[in-house]
Amino acid sequence: MADSLNDIQRYYANVGITASALRNLGAPKVVESARIFLAEMDLKPLKSLEPIGYSDWLEKQTQALMRKFPETCRTYWGPARKAVNIFMTMAALSRHLCEAYGLDRLESVMETPLDGIAQKKLRKWAQDRQLFIVGEFPDWKSIKALNKENSDKYQRIAFDVAQVVGTPRGRLDVILWDRNPNRLISLESPPTPKS
Repeated sequence: MADSLNDIQRYYANVGITASALRNLGAPKVVESARIFLAEMDLKPLKSLEPIGYSDWLEKQTQALMRKFPETCRTYWGPARKAVNIFMTMAALSRHLCEAYGLDRLESVMETPLDGIAQKKLRKWAQDRQLFIVGEFPDWKSIKALNKENSDKYQRIAFDVAQVVGTPRGRLDVILWDRNPNRLISLESPPTPKS
C-alpha cells in the first residue's frame, strides 16, 4: 500500500497545484517545484501529531517549500502556504490519505487555502460582523504579498465561519469555492438580531 499511497500523494500534488493556483509569481518552474515538493512531503509524522502541533508542522513545510522555489521566489511565503494548504485540504478529502495519516483528527486545525476568492468572502463576512477594529483588519494585495501575520488573521475569520457553518476549517475551502450564491447566504449576511 505504501507505493499506492505515494502514487495517490503525487496525484493530488499534480491536480491540486495548477498554473492558476500559483500564477503571476514572476518565475518559471514554481508550479513544478511545488508539485515535486508536495508529492515527496513526509506525511508519516501526521499519524501521531497532536492537533496542537499542526501549526508548527505546517510552518516547517511552508518554509521548506519556499526553499525549493526558484531563487527569485524564495521569499514568497503566501504562495508556499497556499500550495501546502491546497494539498492538505485535498489529502484530507482523500479517503486513502486521510485514513493512512489520520488527517481527520487535524481538519479543525488545518488552514483554509487563501486566494482572491476566499479572502473576498472571508473579508466580507468579517466586515459584516465587525470582527476587527479599524486598522487591524487583515491586508490583502495578492497571494504573492501575503505574510504570516495577515494569513493568521484570515485564518481566524475562517475558523469563525467554519464554526457557524458547521464544518472543519480545513474543509471550508469546499464551501468558499461554491459558486451557488444561495449556499453562501449564511456567510454573506449577518445574523438577524434577536428581539
